[in-house]
Amino acid sequence: MNKRTPKRGGTMLVAVLACLSLVLALTLAALQTALRMRREVLKQHLLSQTALLCENGLARAAVRHRNADYSGETWKPAMPELSGKQAEVSIVFVERGPTGDKVQITAIIEDIQVGRNRVCRSLTTTLVNKSSTEFIPGENP
Repeated sequence: MNKRTPKRGGTMLVAVLACLSLVLALTLAALQTALRMRREVLKQHLLSQTALLCENGLARAAVRHRNADYSGETWKPAMPELSGKQAEVSIVFVERGPTGDKVQITAIIEDIQVGRNRVCRSLTTTLVNKSSTEFIPGENP
């Protein structure tokens, strides 16, 4: 009546540890992927913000370029939605001419806490000086 039970405790423990190791490795891989995706989404967001800042700078330059004394400017817009980041937009007129003015707009968003992390976008275009006759949409010039 005295039956001996086989001792399988050690093999079961090894199997459980192997399964836990596999689950841990899969969890770490998923976490790394999620962090990488988060960084990419943040970078894309900052790139779109710099594009919008360039467009705002272009609109600002288009309004002010008729003034002969206006040679450009640099300003730091407040961006409360991007905490820890600082933005700077610069407008520089590269060339002035009778038919148009060549302007370069540069937008930079920089992380204040980590100085090396910055996103920069630049736009160079020509602002055409309007002639004395105004163009009316829908009519042939």
